[in-house]
Formats: sequence, structure tokens, C-alpha cells
Amino acid sequence: MFKDKYVHNTNKRYSSQDKVECVLELLSGAKTLKMLHEEKGVSRDVVSRWKLNFLNKVHTLFEENKDNQKDSDKDKLIARQSKEIHLLKKLLQHYKNLQKNH
Repeated sequence: MFKDKYVHNTNKRYSSQDKVECVLELLSGAKTLKMLHEEKGVSRDVVSRWKLNFLNKVHTLFEENKDNQKDSDKDKLIARQSKEIHLLKKLLQHYKNLQKNH
């Protein structure tokens, strides 16, 4: 998707993978803004925005695990309560049967 030579294109759309590649190259020090601009035709401002967006949202990768854990805990609680309700219904039915017999 990237250009081999610098081409100024203001309407270019880049895939998420292209954006991540640029940001990681920039963050790792493998490439500078100038290099990305010249090699891939991406504006320095655009890459800077991608980097800022990446840094602002990267922590959410780990928060999703917290949400998944919360959902798992809720599912376990629901399953336990369902078993308890089933047991209580059986006990109530047994109690009613005892009352009828006496």
C-alpha cells in the first residue's frame, strides 16, 4: 500500500496495519518522521496523530481483559445462583409434600 517514492497525496487512506507499522517504526526509533514521510508519502502531521492516538488507546488492550474477567465472574455467579434456586425449589416442593402428608 505504501509508495516507494515520496508522493504527496492528501486523500490517501491507510489500513490499520499500515498505521501500526508506521507508529511502531517511529516508536522503536527505526524510522523518523522525515523518513516515513519520504519513504511512504505519509504526512508528518498524520503520523504524529496516529502515534498520539496509539499511545492514548494502547492501555485499553489490557482493560479488555479486566472486562472479560468481570464477565466471567458474573457468569459464574449466575450459574451458582441458578443452582441454588433449583435446589431451593426442590426443597420447597419437598416441604410442601411433607405438609400434605401430615
